Amino acid sequence: SGGWSTYDAGSTSGLTCRGYDGAAFDGRFVYFIPFWEGDSAAHGFHARLLRLDTLKNFDDASAWSAADGSALAPPNPGGFNGGAFDGRYLYMAPWRQNEPSGEIHAHGQVLRYDTASSGSRFQLRWMDCGHNGGLGGSVPGPAFVLNTEAGVVSVQAHTIPAAGKHHLAGVVTADRVALWIDGTCIASAALPSPVVDSQLDISVGQLAGGSSPLRGRVLKHRISDCALDQDWLEKAPSLLSGEHALRGLS
Repeated sequence: SGGWSTYDAGSTSGLTCRGYDGAAFDGRFVYFIPFWEGDSAAHGFHARLLRLDTLKNFDDASAWSAADGSALAPPNPGGFNGGAFDGRYLYMAPWRQNEPSGEIHAHGQVLRYDTASSGSRFQLRWMDCGHNGGLGGSVPGPAFVLNTEAGVVSVQAHTIPAAGKHHLAGVVTADRVALWIDGTCIASAALPSPVVDSQLDISVGQLAGGSSPLRGRVLKHRISDCALDQDWLEKAPSLLSGEHALRGLS
């Protein structure tokens, strides 16, 4: 019994936080999926997302925060059943909604939360992180995600590389975005519009704010002001071994 503890998060960030169904984890934060606070079918379903920062003590009030999705993304009736994290966005699956008659009816309004910093330009990630409350898991393998003026575009490997050293590159040209792994172009897609401008700092080995920390080491990283050519990308992995490994990547 000594390994168990509890914390009452029922009143967090000035909101009533009761009745959740499932949770999702992004590598740092646990998101509790809002469902029903147990009053009645006429007004018990809610959209108040509750979040725990796992880098802080479980019983520290500052580790807990909440936000009302009904107010921030209206109209939204609340009442969700589990959720999933895709490496950037948290999706909450719609289920039940409030009805003045007291009858229980389903709804189809998906609630999405963007865990990335506002104005971010890209993510080059080794692995999607996170699971859910029982609906699905993360997309496996590396991915390159760009925030363009027309919305997010991504290219993904859909496979998990073997353990060991690997060279990972995200390449953007005037009209294409590509993901390279160990000298091979794994996936590419059309670039629908220019990448958004950003003045945010670069975050290496984790998402901004400390989410989704890499369980491994980043030996070296670089950002170029132009797209590197195919010959360079094909030869780069050979520089990952030997006494002077990685010097040629400068």
